[in-house]
Amino acid sequence: MQLILLKLLLISVLIISAGTVHAQNNTYLKPELQVILFQKIFKYMNSVEQNKKPKILVIYQQGTTGLKETINAFRDEGFTANSTDKSEFESVITNYQMLYLMPGVSLGNKKEIPAKNKVLTITGDPYLVAAGDAAVGVGIENSKPAIYLNLSTVKAQNHEVSTDLINLAKIYR
Repeated sequence: MQLILLKLLLISVLIISAGTVHAQNNTYLKPELQVILFQKIFKYMNSVEQNKKPKILVIYQQGTTGLKETINAFRDEGFTANSTDKSEFESVITNYQMLYLMPGVSLGNKKEIPAKNKVLTITGDPYLVAAGDAAVGVGIENSKPAIYLNLSTVKAQNHEVSTDLINLAKIYR
């Protein structure tokens, strides 16, 4: 039943896909739609506490656009969301359960820090999932909403995903 609901949500997001953002020749879902999808995805993650919303730290770098909209989208859905520059996240990561990486914000040689702290990395930039910077991502593929999972990163960050979610997602290892 939950799988059917997630599929219906994906279809709904597709219908609303007028809500996409075009940046650097890539298509991203608007932050509001990303948050809605993430909420559904979290229900398929055994390691995400279901009865309370995780605290999210939004990571940006100089030149990042859409930061305020992203933070507001999380807050509008009841999440505690704050932001910090990529160079500062290491000092505050222990206060959060998730890191949201803004599009184009690679952790570079600091990818092990979320894993060490068992903090799940999420993003609206599929390329960051493919590169292993983020464990879970959402985006648009072939004009449809898509879920992206990097199973190596999910495991390294000590999280688990259901087989239902794996079957819906584009998988990276």
